[in-house]
Amino acid sequence: MPPNGLDGHVIVVGYGRVGERIGSALAERGIPVVVIEQNRDIVDRLRTRGMAAVSGSAADSGVLGQAHVAGARLLVLAIPDAFEARNAMESARALQPNLETVVRAHSDDEATLLRKEGASFVFMGEHELALGMTRRVLEQVEKKTT
Repeated sequence: MPPNGLDGHVIVVGYGRVGERIGSALAERGIPVVVIEQNRDIVDRLRTRGMAAVSGSAADSGVLGQAHVAGARLLVLAIPDAFEARNAMESARALQPNLETVVRAHSDDEATLLRKEGASFVFMGEHELALGMTRRVLEQVEKKTT
């Protein structure tokens, strides 16, 4: 359970491979994080480590209330289900209309839909992977030609 009066934090929804990396990077930089996760074992483990975590669905306004969404600076939807992400965005915006969202997508169609639904930033795995690999390839090629 997050501490009362929490403000200016980042809510990370889903603490799988993607969410854990994001949450860990934020925590390492001293940025307050509240995790919303449906897997109770993960929530218990996070709480044992001193991390604020709420069990349940981010589409549930009660769960968002426990995560202090009204005071959050950003909502990160690291879950793989676009339908659930859309519902969570809608519920969060009902409680904080100007909340910025960072959302994960698995296809161009999902990314387009999530942007249309008001996602602030949408990331698609294959696209980000291609950008990173292209950057590395160009760095290596340019190094050898100069």
